[in-house]
Amino acid sequence: MKGIIKRLFNKRTTKQKPLGKIVAGVEIENCSELKELTQECCEAIKHLNNCIDKLNKFELKVSTSIIK
Repeated sequence: MKGIIKRLFNKRTTKQKPLGKIVAGVEIENCSELKELTQECCEAIKHLNNCIDKLNKFELKVSTSIIK
């Protein structure tokens, strides 16, 4: 994930697309770079989804313990 952020901020970009509340500019130089970036994005999304799942479980535990 650090590689994605570093790459996004180190390059001058001309195109920006909103990703929810995040705006990311990406400049693709070749097909292999696109494949690598796609893989890194998938890993980052998977990591974020895991974090959201953990937060949801924590919220459920907290709300359950308050009810008791």
